[in-house]
Amino acid sequence: MSHISAGFLESPWPIGNKIRNFLADHSQSIIDALARRRRYRKAVFELSNCTDRELHDMGISRCDIRRLARESLDHKTPNRR
Repeated sequence: MSHISAGFLESPWPIGNKIRNFLADHSQSIIDALARRRRYRKAVFELSNCTDRELHDMGISRCDIRRLARESLDHKTPNRR
């Protein structure tokens, strides 16, 4: 039987180890950033599909859509699918 050394999981290229370590250290923040980006894009998409009349009824100008979507990310709300 052969013995597997502790270095078996190490990448032969130093950059591979750095990438793996970075992902291990920052995986939750990467996931959070992707989730925030998904919520932003959804808000922009939904508001952009509203008619000018609907936006006016909500008190939103079409040029404010992206700003409002960005600001909405600052408010903590439960994730809904």
